[in-house]
This record gives sequence, C-alpha cells and structure tokens, in this order.
Amino acid sequence: SSKDVITVSVVLNDSGDILDYSIKQGTVFITSNFWTDEADLILSGKKKSSTEYLLKELSYFASIFRTKNQIRQSYYKKKNKGEDSSINPGSVAGQIVSEGNVLFNTLSSRFAYDNGIPFVYSYQDNEYITELLDKLNIVINDDIEAIVKATYLSTKFSTNPRYHSGNGENVYGKTSSPLRRYPDFNNELLLHAYYFKDIDFEMTPEMLAERVEYFNRRKEQIDLFSSEYGRALKLT
Repeated sequence: SSKDVITVSVVLNDSGDILDYSIKQGTVFITSNFWTDEADLILSGKKKSSTEYLLKELSYFASIFRTKNQIRQSYYKKKNKGEDSSINPGSVAGQIVSEGNVLFNTLSSRFAYDNGIPFVYSYQDNEYITELLDKLNIVINDDIEAIVKATYLSTKFSTNPRYHSGNGENVYGKTSSPLRRYPDFNNELLLHAYYFKDIDFEMTPEMLAERVEYFNRRKEQIDLFSSEYGRALKLT
C-alpha cells in the first residue's frame, strides 16, 4: 500500500548534526508494519527480517539524537519520575519513533517560521519549583507534583515561537501526528495551503489566534482530567 505524505529530507554528519534539510510532498510505499515489541525483537536479533539493516540504521541515529539532547533527557526523567524514555521506556523502537517525531516537528516548524507560514507553535516554560523545594527541604506530595506538571511540564500553544524547555528548541511545533492531534492536523493543513498550495484555504491572524485559544483551553481540560483520573487510581 502507499500513502501521500509530507516528507522531511535531512542531511546529517556522523555526529548527528543537521547540515541541510528540505520539505516536500512524497509518497510512502508501505511494505512492512511492526508493533514496537516486534521491531525490538528484530533489533535484538531474536527475530529475522529483511528490514533489520534499515531498523538498525534508524536506531543508530535515534541514539545519537537522544544522547545529544541532554535537555530532553532531563525533562523526560523529571516528567516520568526517572524513566529514560517518553515512549515505551527501554524500547529501542520506541526511541526511533520518539526521536523521529521530534526531528520532524522541529524542522517543519522551523521551516514554517523561516518562510512566514502561519503556524501553531508549542512552548514549555522552564521548571524551577522542584529545585527550589529541594533546597528548602520541602517534601513534594501529589498535590505539589500535579501543580508542577500542569504549570511547567505541560505544553502550551502560541501563534509565535517561544522557547520549549522540554526539547531545548527556540522554535517548535507539532506536525507529526495529524490523525491523533488537532493542532498537528491544523499545521499540516497550513503547510499544504501556504507552501504546497494544493488546497485553497486562508488562515487570518484572528482565526489563528482563536484556534490557539481553543487548543490551549482543550489542553487544560485534558490535563485536568488526566490528573484527576491518576489521582483516583492512586486512591483505589
């Protein structure tokens, strides 16, 4: 099967530094589908597959990106209480997906900014309360932890780029999951309308501001639900 997609072509050196990149429309031909557990078996040599070499290449670059970005590692550990990965802790395939998403999001948002394309950016404030409470010898209970996560470790949206402390990027927005997240779908729509020009759609500054307000409001509601749901599970 095949799917029409937005692709990011990246030129990297052996250290994982981005030398050049481009964004274009393309078609992906799907020859194999794997669950992350299955891909991990292939990567560990416990299962044979013709895609083993490609998966190992992706794993190599994912590990380089992950090692290079110490800021993101620190954020993930803080958010996930010491776990090393935001997706499937310990899963090499999960790290490939995670690092691929971050790379695509980083470059697509940077591209939109450099080309004056309307875009919904994601940002995250620096978290300092944990360190402050530690210096004051104040015990962090569930209520304080919920406040820290909701205030600092939760992504918010903006019409202009702002520093994303979780990824260490000055320009960042999400585009990688349009079927799961409305902001991602919105950003892909804007790339099609303003860069590829294959759809007729205009996003006025007022419309963009309204959408960002809506995204933030819905995000707060989802975060509140997740927090209360998690609290209920701890009590049961």
